[in-house]
This record gives sequence, structure tokens and C-alpha cells, in this order.
Amino acid sequence: NAADQYTVWVSSDYTNDVQTATWTQVNITYPAASGWSFTTTTAKLPAVGKNARVAFKYKNEAGAKTITWEINNLSIR
Repeated sequence: NAADQYTVWVSSDYTNDVQTATWTQVNITYPAASGWSFTTTTAKLPAVGKNARVAFKYKNEAGAKTITWEINNLSIR
């Protein structure tokens, strides 16, 4: 389940330590199918100000097959 393994987060108080920052998960639309193809996804970020930091979190259980997530042409407006 991609939504459990790949998540996007945003913070407005990040100061060089991911563990002390406050992170809000961003709701994104995940592709319906698996495979090697690029999918365009749009997400609305919470209003966090001009110093926002975006984080991409990948989770994989020990011993599970690894899959990849490639980010291409990221644009934040």
C-alpha cells in the first residue's frame, strides 16, 4: 500500500533536526497501479510561510521486498 510506505510532510519550524521539528502530513493522491511510470500528482500544502521544509518519508518493513519512489520535476508554488 503506497499510502502506508510513502508519505510527504511539511514543517515551518525545522532547524536542522528532523526530530525536534513539527511535521504535518500532506495528503497526496497515489497512483492506482504499480509499475515504472511517472504520474503527475498535485497536493495542497498547509499554509506554513516562506520558510517551509518538505520531507519525503519512505518506510519498508524488515525483510520486505524493496520498492522505489522517484521524484521528478518537483514544483512548489
